[in-house]
Amino acid sequence: MANLSDITTTPLSGLTHIDALLDTGPDWNYLTGNPANTLYYTFNTQHASATANAEITGGVQAFSASQQTYARGAMAYLSKVTGIQFVETSLATAAQVHFVNANVLDAGAAGETSWKASYTADGNGILNNYDADAIIYLDNAQYAADNADLAPAGYGYETLLHELGHMLGLKHPFEGSIRLPEQYDTTAYTLMSYTYDNYIRSEFSEFDIDALDWLYGGDGLRGANGLNSTGGIRLTGDYGDNTINGGARPDILQGGFGNDVLTAFGGDDALVGGAGNDVLAAGAGSDLVLYGGLRSDYTITRQGSAYVVNDLLGWDGTDTLTDVERIRFADKTVSFATDALGSAAYRLYQAAFNRAPDEGGLGFWIDKLEHGMSLTQIAAGFMMSPEFVNLYGSSTPVNDAFVTRLYHNVLHREPEPAGFAYWMTQLGNGTSQAQVLMSFSESPENQAAVVGILSNGFDYVPA
Repeated sequence: MANLSDITTTPLSGLTHIDALLDTGPDWNYLTGNPANTLYYTFNTQHASATANAEITGGVQAFSASQQTYARGAMAYLSKVTGIQFVETSLATAAQVHFVNANVLDAGAAGETSWKASYTADGNGILNNYDADAIIYLDNAQYAADNADLAPAGYGYETLLHELGHMLGLKHPFEGSIRLPEQYDTTAYTLMSYTYDNYIRSEFSEFDIDALDWLYGGDGLRGANGLNSTGGIRLTGDYGDNTINGGARPDILQGGFGNDVLTAFGGDDALVGGAGNDVLAAGAGSDLVLYGGLRSDYTITRQGSAYVVNDLLGWDGTDTLTDVERIRFADKTVSFATDALGSAAYRLYQAAFNRAPDEGGLGFWIDKLEHGMSLTQIAAGFMMSPEFVNLYGSSTPVNDAFVTRLYHNVLHREPEPAGFAYWMTQLGNGTSQAQVLMSFSESPENQAAVVGILSNGFDYVPA
């Protein structure tokens, strides 16, 4: 539940390249009254005409048909970047975002964005409701020619993106108490900068994306990531050596180009070290580390409780990983989890066929387990295979021969009399052979036999 302090205090990431772009609002993540993950925008000038703004002079004018077309394209781009669903409406009273042309007084400004918010909270500071409106003004005087043409790759479109950045909660990087270092205060890194690099952009720059990911998590308002979300945070580092900390919920943490330290304290997290020699501490939960290259381009070495991943091509450096359950490469995944579904599928392969699983088949059956198939059902499928028939003599071998083979192939020893008698009794009382195969696979003795293999990691090809 949101608190009043969530909207009166700007939540900071701890990373300068993000925090230097965070404005005090509008706080769309806390909006009430709209359908889930939806903001409405309009080209109706009614609300803007009735709203006083000392930064403009004269009345407002409607966007032309051409301007509206390109503005719709920009809103579709914002949806792709933020995950927010932007829906056009002809009703000014229903919209949160309003587009108009106006004479902006600041001689150096091709646009202006103003916003206001209203909210109430109970006596305990719990937010009851939140509403906000933003008006985007494109100058129709000094910059009229540029803004009349909002086609991508033009000055007008870049101005529109800059103003949309303000609408989404971004500020200029040279204002406020947290500012970007001078070498990064250019449009090469953020479209919110006033220092141009002589290249017209049709998309936000990388620091803008990082800040928007922090705010919205890439999956919209109140999604799995971002502020006021159901999950954790999404953070991306910059060109320096970053220390990036997650929280107790599922986070997405990505390093930059330096030697970064990424720490996730709980939840099922996803971590990307990026370039440099990074330290990734995944913490509790079922955690995933991602690399962009092929599995064959990396080595994985166990050092105590950590795994050292070295990129043989040099792009990702040498990383040290702790508390990581899986590493995903471009073509394969490596699992280290000894108590997860992947390990259960591995053990069942080993039990049924007395061999290590093939990587493609293992990925197929892991996917089946993840989608609800039971180990017993998979065991029954294995027993119908030609390989099983060749190994056991039949898909339905006689019980005594079946149990003896299980002791040989799974536990690699002769059956002890009491154990043999127990399983014969179970089969005689109606327990299926598939259930017995699964029980041998999951037995403490078999788990102990293969735990060394599993803890060192095993490869599979995801389905």
